[in-house]
Formats: sequence, structure tokens, C-alpha cells
Amino acid sequence: MINTDYHTHTSYSIDGSDSMAAMAAKAAALGLRQMVFTDHEDYQADGSPFPHQMSFDKYIAEFGRVKRQYADRVELLLGVEFGLAPRINHKLESLAARYPLEFIIGSSHDIEAKDLYNGEFFLGRDIHAAHRAYFEEVLQNVRTTDAYDVYGHIDYIVRYGGYQPNELRYSDHADIIDEILRELIARGKGLELNTSGYRYGLNCTHPQPDILKRYRQLGGEIITIGSDAHRALDICANFEEARLLLLQTGFKAYTLFRNRRPYWADLES
Repeated sequence: MINTDYHTHTSYSIDGSDSMAAMAAKAAALGLRQMVFTDHEDYQADGSPFPHQMSFDKYIAEFGRVKRQYADRVELLLGVEFGLAPRINHKLESLAARYPLEFIIGSSHDIEAKDLYNGEFFLGRDIHAAHRAYFEEVLQNVRTTDAYDVYGHIDYIVRYGGYQPNELRYSDHADIIDEILRELIARGKGLELNTSGYRYGLNCTHPQPDILKRYRQLGGEIITIGSDAHRALDICANFEEARLLLLQTGFKAYTLFRNRRPYWADLES
């Protein structure tokens, strides 16, 4: 049983619905060993904050109160999900240095300063060109910033674009995906196994099994499991599927963090 969730969002994220206290209460009710709050920190195309940008000081203060409230029921960790992008990675590095974050997910939510969610990035591109440009920027982030511990939902782009069929095959981009995975391993960074693909109708995790298997073949060991829950109901969703997938792809353990340092828990226990 996997009894930790390393990717959750509260109402501090613009797309989160439940308070920290509500999320912590659900984690305690599930009997979790740990849960990490990883609310969003993303920036607009020009590098400026969004109007709804969360206040780190308020985020940390509330975290402290909730952590104390649930100290005897579940270990809560202070984390964040950074929206990595070459134009603003220096801002994220400053935040990582300034605040006592215990775990950082780095994700790509926009490419070339164009949002994936609203479709702007995909205009005028076929599916192969769009996916290639996405992975090229992921590789640039991996090579140029240290402001993350694991790369989140690394094949996130497959959710969007509206192509028919809308699918991403590892074999179509094996060269650059392998380069990304090798860079992560060489730099002591990891991957996130994100179960939200099931909720988005993809019927698989992020990354898809072929990418996860390749990461393990190349020697990758740092792997966290996250639901990407934006409401308490989805904490630990589809974690048994994730556990079985890890075993099938050669993993014996999954990764936890404390003060941004990894350690491991047995998948069989």
C-alpha cells in the first residue's frame, strides 16, 4: 500500500477547491503516513505574477497551523508545484532559496510562454511538432535550473491539443525523451508518477508506462507518487494501479522527501 500523496492542491491554487484543513482531515481519515501540499506557483507570459498569485507568507503561516493541528494524525510537508519556464526560472530559484520548502515539483504548464490549457500553443502545429516543441522546452528546463526535485506529469501535453487521435507515443520522441531522462538521473532529480490521467480520461498515468519503464531501464530510482488532487475526494486516487505499475516496470521502492532530500519506502510493505 502507498500511504503518501506527494501532489495535492488546496484553495491556495486557483483551481483548488478545498482548504488545507479539509485536505489534511481527509489524509488523516485515510490513515496516510504523509501528505505534501504542492500548490501552484506559475507566472504570466511576460513573467509577471497572476492577479490570483498566492502569498507564500500566508501559505506558510496556514501550513504551520494545520500541521500543528494534525501533528498526531498525519505528517504534513510543505511543498510547491513550480511552473518551470526559461523566462522565469530565476524567480523560482529565488523562491526555493528563500522559503523552507521540503519538496518541489517542477512542471511544464506552458511552452514558449503559450498556455497549453487554452489551446494557444497548438495553433498551426501538427501533433508531432507540438509534442517535439514541448519536450525541447522540458529538456531546456532540466538542463538549466535546479528549482525542483521531481519533474511532474512529464507527458502532460497529451491532455491537450484536440488532435484525432490525441495520443503521445514514446517511440515517436524516444531520442529526446531519453535525453531528458538521462539528464534527470545525472542531476539527481526524479520523476513523478501522477495518477490524474485516469481522471482526465486517458486511462493511464503520467508518465505513460513506456516512459516510466525507460526511466527505470536507464537507472532512474527517484519516483514519487501523486494524485494531483484539487479536492479532498481525489487524494490517493488510483494509487493501487500506480503501485502495480511501478512493480511491473522494475521498481522495488518509491521515494519520499524530507528537506528536499530523498529516501525510500518499500512498494511491497
